[in-house]
Amino acid sequence: MTTDPIADMLTRVRNAIQSNHESVDVPLSLFKVDILEVLKKNELIKDFELDRAAKKAKVFLNYFYDGSMKRIPAIRHLKRVSAPSRRVYLKNSDLPGLVKGLGVSLLSTSRGVMTADQAFSQKLGGEHVCTIW
Repeated sequence: MTTDPIADMLTRVRNAIQSNHESVDVPLSLFKVDILEVLKKNELIKDFELDRAAKKAKVFLNYFYDGSMKRIPAIRHLKRVSAPSRRVYLKNSDLPGLVKGLGVSLLSTSRGVMTADQAFSQKLGGEHVCTIW
């Protein structure tokens, strides 16, 4: 059992990227599925498959190739912002400029998990879950 399952998922993804893996398995929860859907929509991961019997999700990582055919991960850095011991909430007015267009910040709002840009356009605030660039 982990005390912070979201940080555990982000660490598994970070380690898989550093090891140049194609996919990684993470324990399943509804909140993690919401996060994975946002990551897929923003093309930070290729896809994910749910195995409800085994209670895990298989996350397929996304890579790009530069001119010299070097494989570059779509996710370079993952940072957990809010944690069970230290919750970080942001008002709508605090959202712009979080990563200055270089990445994606995920927020847990009253309307579900979404990027900071989506929350700003819908005039929502929420818990700042993580920043990915």
